[in-house]
Amino acid sequence: RRAVLRVAVRGGVRWIKVVPPRRVERIVDTHRRLADAGIPMADLVGWSADGLVVLDQARGTGAPDVAWRPDALLDAVDRLRQALAAVSLAHAARVGLVERRDWYAARFPDGGDSARAARVADLLERVGRAWREDEPRETIHGDLHFGQLFLDGGGDISGLIDVDTTGRGDPDDDAAAFIAHALASAYLTPEGRDARVWELARGALARWGSGPVRARATTLLLGQVLGAQERGRDDAAADLLALAEGVLDPACPIARPRHERT
Repeated sequence: RRAVLRVAVRGGVRWIKVVPPRRVERIVDTHRRLADAGIPMADLVGWSADGLVVLDQARGTGAPDVAWRPDALLDAVDRLRQALAAVSLAHAARVGLVERRDWYAARFPDGGDSARAARVADLLERVGRAWREDEPRETIHGDLHFGQLFLDGGGDISGLIDVDTTGRGDPDDDAAAFIAHALASAYLTPEGRDARVWELARGALARWGSGPVRARATTLLLGQVLGAQERGRDDAAADLLALAEGVLDPACPIARPRHERT
């Protein structure tokens, strides 16, 4: 669907995106509209109708490499989401969570054990009851997580990347994407260095975790479960499924799962 190349140039780095030619004009227009509205973006260097978009490096440092404070980062994300919502875009965001939810429902029985498949089926039924599908009503990023952010020395967002998915949509999708990514990142971060990421995930759930947001975040986490299952990582699949079940239940504390290994 696309490729992203990092190219060293005199004085720094540039990024070349290779995308389907039919999408180039919309991506370029989105980038320009966001930049004109004051959203901090990497500079657009050039583009080709054949399917190339060239960008400078975003300003600042990638959020995964910054010692951010969870509450301050969430405050900055709230400000970014408000700024995005004020930008007028005519096209829809490229999210497709409903399609993914239905695809996961069809895919899980194909692998793994029957007990896990039954738990996933039950979880997806509960997700369906909590789901809310509204008409697109404001501009969202479409795949928002802290890996898409660059920060300046004061912790403010100085760069937003990967706006290919950006358009009008349900703001619950951005909240859910951020929560699910933070939870998966916390799980993947080695113990002893993971406390801050768990705090970020719990803080995001506390701020934005309505029932519909939790349903969407659960759906995204099921994608992580399926990926672990298909790689033969049954322990990780079990842990991530427990996390997904906990996200859907507001009374469930969110922490690293502790399972007996067999």
